[in-house]
Amino acid sequence: MDSVYSLFRSAGSEVGRRWLCCLVLAASPQVLAQAGADGARETEERDAEASDLDWVPAEALTEAQKATLPTGCCGVYMAPARDDADAQVPPNEAATRLSADRSESRGQTHHTLEGDVRVSQGTRSLRADRAEVDQTTRDAQVSGDIQIREPGVLLRSESARMNLDSGDAELDDARFVLYESRVRGKADRLTKLGDHFIGLEDSALTTCEPGSDAWSLKGQAINIYPERHYGTAKHARMEVFNVPVFYAPYLRFPIDDHRQTGFLFPSLGESRRNGFEASIPFYWNIAPNLDATITPEYMSKRGTLWGLETRHLSRHFETRVSGGFLDEDENPYSGAQRDVSDEEGDDLNPYFGESRWQYQILQQGGAGQRWSTEIDYTAISDNDYLRDLNSSGLDVNRTAQVAKRARAAYQGDHWLLGIKGEELRALSTAKWPHRELPRINADGRYQWGNWVLGLNNEYTYFDVNSTFENDNPEFIDNLLVGERFRTDYSLTWDKDWVWGFFKPSAIVKSLSYQLDEDRLAEGAEPDPSLVVPQGTLDMGLYFERDGQLFGKGFLQTLEPRLFYFYSDFEDHSDLFGVSRNNRPVLFDAKPLTFQYNQLYRTSRFAGGDRIEDANQLSVGLTSRFIDPLTGVEQMSLSVGQILYFSDRRVGLNTPDLEYDPEENPDAERPEETYERSELAGQFTARVGDRLNVNANVAYNEFESRLGSANASIRYMDQADRIMHLGYRYTHRPPSPGLEDPTAVQERALDQVDFAFHLPVAAQWSLVGRANYDFTYEKELDTFVGLEYNDCCYRVRLLARRWLDFDYTPNFLERVDADDYDQSIIFDFQFKGLGSINRKVNDLLEKAIPGYGVRDGSIR
Repeated sequence: MDSVYSLFRSAGSEVGRRWLCCLVLAASPQVLAQAGADGARETEERDAEASDLDWVPAEALTEAQKATLPTGCCGVYMAPARDDADAQVPPNEAATRLSADRSESRGQTHHTLEGDVRVSQGTRSLRADRAEVDQTTRDAQVSGDIQIREPGVLLRSESARMNLDSGDAELDDARFVLYESRVRGKADRLTKLGDHFIGLEDSALTTCEPGSDAWSLKGQAINIYPERHYGTAKHARMEVFNVPVFYAPYLRFPIDDHRQTGFLFPSLGESRRNGFEASIPFYWNIAPNLDATITPEYMSKRGTLWGLETRHLSRHFETRVSGGFLDEDENPYSGAQRDVSDEEGDDLNPYFGESRWQYQILQQGGAGQRWSTEIDYTAISDNDYLRDLNSSGLDVNRTAQVAKRARAAYQGDHWLLGIKGEELRALSTAKWPHRELPRINADGRYQWGNWVLGLNNEYTYFDVNSTFENDNPEFIDNLLVGERFRTDYSLTWDKDWVWGFFKPSAIVKSLSYQLDEDRLAEGAEPDPSLVVPQGTLDMGLYFERDGQLFGKGFLQTLEPRLFYFYSDFEDHSDLFGVSRNNRPVLFDAKPLTFQYNQLYRTSRFAGGDRIEDANQLSVGLTSRFIDPLTGVEQMSLSVGQILYFSDRRVGLNTPDLEYDPEENPDAERPEETYERSELAGQFTARVGDRLNVNANVAYNEFESRLGSANASIRYMDQADRIMHLGYRYTHRPPSPGLEDPTAVQERALDQVDFAFHLPVAAQWSLVGRANYDFTYEKELDTFVGLEYNDCCYRVRLLARRWLDFDYTPNFLERVDADDYDQSIIFDFQFKGLGSINRKVNDLLEKAIPGYGVRDGSIR
């Protein structure tokens, strides 16, 4: 401790003193002795200032009070408790009570009080050494160690004038504290008008703790409006460690977490693609339920990108509209495109000199109502906009698409009615060829005792995706469009007991089309249809016993489950070779990556263009460990497999899959002919309140390899240590587009993602992420940074390197050094003078799960 204290004291560093804030305020006499006489004197002065401002260090708080401390803070402003009868009474309803060691009266109206003068009037109180009171005007001239307290406010001075009834006051050489907002300051002259206004002349204020002036706002005239949650300053000067860094003739600023109009914190950065980057958002609090954020972002290599985000909240709808506009892209080179090069082979930017833009409308309605609506409408000028101009929001795991989607639904007593329109735009060469305009659902459910009747109906019209309108006319002319109608009717006996369940179901599914005849091959059926009878039997048992896990008592369950599924084979031939280029009817169907939760499904495809055949039995076993006192599941382990009694013949590209190894011994055996599915397992564990583990694994025993695996380990404790380790593996990942939904990437998806937030000393933390692909041995996204999170300011410095991916299949095979971008990001936040920088926070919250929850920064 001695060496650490000496190091920072000799450096004279404000940051160093803040490092030791929480330690010094609670320092023992032995520590003070080691620090030396100068250190002890500084500590005494700091402690005296803290005491004068009603500062209570963290170690003197209760555990409940400590839990409410903002991140990085080591104390709180707290008025001394009062136990008199009027402590909770408004001043205008309470009698005035005066006391002093000595008093003297001149006539009936003038009184002089000296020695520990105390005046209280309900929640308002005054302490001083001397007071002269005029009972007629209720004015008082006060002097000597003055303390004026009202709910949420402390004023201190050596000389003051005030009115005992109104609470108006004028203080010379004043100091003040606003408890709730943690604002403290000083002024040559302070004027207080009731509870509504505090005026400061030649003043300074800060949200830093006593003894720290890491930043301060100084002004010739500063006005604070506590009830309106904001302040204004004339000739405002911002100082950081007593060095002026900013001046404004007029400034309006928030004094707490309430939304206020004004500039937010700037962000600075440097990247290879955009050059020097600087942005300073402006927040406009238009109305209590409406606001806007305008963000000009200067990029030295591109120009200025203007961003806008507006939010509106009404009784029934929550709406957000955002967008960005770059008038002319000034960067002649871009890593986004690899198909155009100049004479030196550098990648040219096809958007040079072009306007680039993006806008998005998000709306949700009907929360808590029978009806609901949703809009997710995104439009972009080009497929590379998000990669080039929104790099902080990118992540290699994100869906390679933007959506134009609108949905409305109504939930009745027995029917759920819904209508949706959707068009997806792929950000790669693989594309979604169709849009749904509209998709209509009418799903009914009736229950009589244990009998449940399901009546699910779906109508969809598939048209050509608008992003295809200027691409490959021959392909579009041959692309099927038309209507599809699906039904799924079922009758189930849903019987449950304490010891198990038994649920047989009879099902009838139908599928029919009305296709555009102008796009059909000669002789193709324009209205193919099929009806398939199905049946399921779902049954399971529950066994329980008291046991122990890691020396702790648990209730352990053993839950075997059998799920039999039969679906008759129906010839799908009318759905194949239908288009003029011999393609099948395939609007939205695609293969699924097999995982444990598919053991009990009645479909092996996503989408509605096939009704599969099946004769299979799923066998599963689950064991859970449950805390008998809280009922919380601490751990569960499941394993299962599907036993196939016949080959699956219906496929996405073949009407009747047939495999004969004797006729063609060199042919690869299709998975549809295996006698068993992959062996699937699922594991979840919760270790206390800190560690969560989740894993899904599918193992192909016929080929002795993993089929798929994904796992995550997340750790987060009260000391804000956060660690996340994620792993994903898929042997045959599907292509990102639906132009050929059966296509798979040539090599396995095999990636690990590690991220952390690690406090290393007092308010200092390390943050970082490493996302890596083992198949291609490529780094995907890496950053490391240092964060200083004090009670009154936060500094973040990040160095980031990431891959400019383009979402196309097997893209990683073509990656070289020129496909990587890198940047340095610097972010400084003055706490108490505005909200956080969303651009930096969005990056950290996406990469480090739990980062935003740590200090409540998630919107």
